[in-house]
Amino acid sequence: MKYLALIAVLCSPPALASDPDAESWFDQAEAEEARLRQINKGTLDFHASPPDTRTHRLHNRLDILPASLASGYVALRQCHEQLDPVRRAEISYRHKSMKGLRLESWQGMGRAWVEGDSVQMVEVEEGATLCIRAEVAILRPREGGGYTLRSGPFHRRFLDGYFPMQVTLDIHYPEALLRLDQLEPVPQPGFTLVEESGHLRLQALFSGRLTLELGFRKP
Repeated sequence: MKYLALIAVLCSPPALASDPDAESWFDQAEAEEARLRQINKGTLDFHASPPDTRTHRLHNRLDILPASLASGYVALRQCHEQLDPVRRAEISYRHKSMKGLRLESWQGMGRAWVEGDSVQMVEVEEGATLCIRAEVAILRPREGGGYTLRSGPFHRRFLDGYFPMQVTLDIHYPEALLRLDQLEPVPQPGFTLVEESGHLRLQALFSGRLTLELGFRKP
């Protein structure tokens, strides 16, 4: 099951500037051209250090409750930071694995609202933020015992390319019922795992499409 499908920018291309603003417009166009040269076509690439471009930050908190083991649903709180300044943007979800999608907060944009299985935003400003809550069915029994949690694919898409983003995943779970025994992809430069009692923190800095798969067993 996948709960974050894409971030699709729906704005139109910038209009040509008037003569007094031509120099400023060309400076912006040159910066945009440099950015587009770094376009990723979807291949997963981890970054050991932050790229020289604005990095969208996405933080997810997942709470696996005892009831989740039967229902498959876990509680999600998701926050987007450093959103791109655009006229209109969309965060699209796979509705079949999600229920109760609702906005918790937003700032730095003209308006934000839930529309079906997506969040719509208009007049997004530099550094805007947005948080949602929902319940997502991403926990499944595993053949041979235990459970698999699959999260993603995460990606930041603009037109036909994928740009850098940082994803943090905080997973809280009942330690008396679950133990982590599998993680895909494996930790590497640009992708870290910190494991504590009843809590996992995964952090990835990447371009392309990232899907996380965690295996849990019973103690």
